[in-house]
Amino acid sequence: MAAVTALGSTAKKIERLEAQLAALKEERDRLIAEALAEGATVRKVATISGVSKSRVDQIHRGVPR
Repeated sequence: MAAVTALGSTAKKIERLEAQLAALKEERDRLIAEALAEGATVRKVATISGVSKSRVDQIHRGVPR
């Protein structure tokens, strides 16, 4: 039964971490949009953020995740 308890605990941790990851991705996307609005190039933002150029372009155009 210890394994079942550990499994439940691990599942809760994963759920919490996935929520944190989603929030951080939203923050990253907001900062990408802000950088582009300030005049940064898609290429530079993609390089610095580690996000593909196509995704940076989508964020710039307002395409949702």
